[in-house]
Amino acid sequence: MKASNHSGEPSNLYKGFGLTIVWVAWLLVPSSLAEDWSMGRADATGSAATSDALPDKIDLLWEVEIEGLGFDAGPIIADGKVFANDHDGRLLAIDLATGKEVWRKEYEAGFVATPSFKDGLLFAADYEGVLHAIEVETAEEIWSFESGAEVTGSPVFYEESVVFTSQSGSLFRLDRKSGKEVWRYETEEPILCGASLA
Repeated sequence: MKASNHSGEPSNLYKGFGLTIVWVAWLLVPSSLAEDWSMGRADATGSAATSDALPDKIDLLWEVEIEGLGFDAGPIIADGKVFANDHDGRLLAIDLATGKEVWRKEYEAGFVATPSFKDGLLFAADYEGVLHAIEVETAEEIWSFESGAEVTGSPVFYEESVVFTSQSGSLFRLDRKSGKEVWRYETEEPILCGASLA
């Protein structure tokens, strides 16, 4: 089964989810002590690990119901907020402590890649291969970059750059603040996963 049809629509791999998604958050550790989970698989190495320990008891903190096609990408936690994007093209910022929506942005193309956060900027890449950079305090998009095909991997960071892959077969390095391309490495096959740095 192909993971992308390069048409700006979710591929068969992503279809068939329920029409209603209920978001649930549990308070695992006090927010003042917990580490942020600011990108897919936690960090640029893809460790998917944290030094935080689970408490003896896990309590429901809040829940948010989001109607639509649902979420394929996992949420991230950074700057006291939960950030997530969905198949309907919604990009959400939710207060971690209360579950209240801080802001939302809506795009024509949906998302399957987990967003990433660094130094006040949120990076989210959509079905059409566009990487969006959003200032989280104002919810203003400061730049966007077209990669040429669907992005399915979470962006990662290296020095002052954001690094991400595309099903166009390219690995991109962009300046994080301006969105200017630093370089790209091209392969002959679609890249379905995100980059890892070590």
